[in-house]
Amino acid sequence: MEKIVLIPKVTHSLGILGLMFRKNAPIPLLFKKKWFMGVHSIHGFFMNFTVDVLFLDDKNIVVDKAQIKPYTSYTSKIPGIVYAIESVKNDFSDINLGDTVLWN
Repeated sequence: MEKIVLIPKVTHSLGILGLMFRKNAPIPLLFKKKWFMGVHSIHGFFMNFTVDVLFLDDKNIVVDKAQIKPYTSYTSKIPGIVYAIESVKNDFSDINLGDTVLWN
């Protein structure tokens, strides 16, 4: 069953480093597609922990999700991804494809 999920605290990514070189992920990190950079491909290079990633379309609907281990990568084959949200492993375990994700 599709549901609406609120992620209460999200940090907007100001660059492309994301969670690289950090010891942990204190709160989820949001990436928004820009004209020069997509968000359909995420890697775990230079990361010391596994992360969960949600891929959302322009209506904030989860169209793909992945768990990325250190020094691996994932590229979604789903078109129309506008947002990616990274967080610690199992942080998004109750969020499914088709769910709507909101943040403040």
